[in-house]
Amino acid sequence: MKTPPSLLATATVLLTALSPEGRAAGIAVLGSCEVAVAPEWLLHAAHGRSGLAYTSDPAAVMLEVAGMSSPTAGWRVEVRREGAAWPRDLRLWVRRTGDGLGAGRLSGALTFTEVTPHGALLCLGQGDRTGIPLQFRLTGLSLNVPVGAHMTGLSYGLITIGE
Repeated sequence: MKTPPSLLATATVLLTALSPEGRAAGIAVLGSCEVAVAPEWLLHAAHGRSGLAYTSDPAAVMLEVAGMSSPTAGWRVEVRREGAAWPRDLRLWVRRTGDGLGAGRLSGALTFTEVTPHGALLCLGQGDRTGIPLQFRLTGLSLNVPVGAHMTGLSYGLITIGE
C-alpha cells in the first residue's frame, strides 16, 4: 500500500510599511495548516469520488494589522502561494471567518478565495485589527495527485491606502 500524500501550508510574514508619522504599519500572521491525507480519503477516491476537499479549523491562522496612523487609515492584505512545485490538480483557498478586534473596519474574504503564485486580494480594512481568523480549503485531492509531501508557503502583503 502506498503512503498517502501529506500536504502542508504555512504562513509567513513579509511586509512592513511606514506611515507618514514614521510609525511602522505591519502585519503579523500566527498559525499553520497541515493536512495528512488519511487512507479513507484514498478509498473514497478509488470508488469514484474524485476531487475530495479538506477544510481546516475555522481559525487555523490569525491575522493582525497594527501600527496604522489612525482608525480611518486604509489598507489591503494580499496573499500569494510560494515555494516548490505544486501538483496541478491541487488548489488552495483561504477565507476569513470573523472580524477580529479593533476600532477599524474590515471587509472582504468571507467566501473562499484561491491562493495562487500570482497573488490575490484577501481583505480590505481601516485602522488596527487583531485576531482576524483565517480558514483554508484544499481541493483536488485524488489518486491523481502524486504520493509525497507537497508543501507551500503563503506570503501576506500589507499595502497601505491613503496614509
